[in-house]
Amino acid sequence: MKVTRIAYSKNLNAGKYAQLDEQALRLGVIRSKVWRLYGSIAGVGVKDRQIRDQWMRDGTAAEFGVLANAWKETVRDAVADITAGREAAKVKARRAIAKLKVAEAEKKRLFTALKRVKQILKERTDRQRSGLPLDQDSSTQLCRCGERNIRPMLNSEQ
Repeated sequence: MKVTRIAYSKNLNAGKYAQLDEQALRLGVIRSKVWRLYGSIAGVGVKDRQIRDQWMRDGTAAEFGVLANAWKETVRDAVADITAGREAAKVKARRAIAKLKVAEAEKKRLFTALKRVKQILKERTDRQRSGLPLDQDSSTQLCRCGERNIRPMLNSEQ
């Protein structure tokens, strides 16, 4: 799914436009990375805050070259899109099972199997992931303009 956001501005000069264009390209790379790493079964149960904290801890966030609020919101949006896609797939599966021209016992077996898949995914969601600790918060600091800048964690802080 492709999302387009349109912003309108009066008197936007070429320099500002170029900066916004560059930011859009960088945020697109972040969105692609989230989909590539967490859009499959590997991403089931992973929350956007876990991804954010992991990327801040391992220095991935420093490579983005955009303000913290922008890339964090992009991660949040991408994870929400992935979750919405999963939920839509479940609805399609239920409808497809309901339309099958088979015995009711077979439909019941298929619905039960679909429910078991949902249980397995829920179990994956409920367990804490060892690679993404939940008890650690981000390491950020404020710059002079009030925007949060990401500061990579030093080995002594880990």
